Amino acid sequence: MIVAESARLPFLNASAMTVGSVVLIPGRTLEEVETILPDLVGHEEEHAWQWAVCLGLPFIPLYFAAAGWSLLRCGDRASANLFERQAGLRRGGYPERPKRPLATLLTRAGGK
Repeated sequence: MIVAESARLPFLNASAMTVGSVVLIPGRTLEEVETILPDLVGHEEEHAWQWAVCLGLPFIPLYFAAAGWSLLRCGDRASANLFERQAGLRRGGYPERPKRPLATLLTRAGGK
């Protein structure tokens, strides 16, 4: 893996982001992030493997679909996201929020 410290990505609202085998760390060094999240490298390494298993670019729409599902199900992009759960929510600095009942989601989607 390659680590790009102090990356300048205006749309990134995370401690780190992995693209392929490159870990982007916005506005900080790896050492600074590891003082807050000591297992972050392991979390991001899992994402690098996920990219490989998805054969590269297909990871992007799959990740966004999983993040959308998580937003619907839990109200955040990580708690029910298969990719984040597999990489370890706590290792990545994400809290685990409870899932909303599916009946509630279906009622809202039906406009009732």
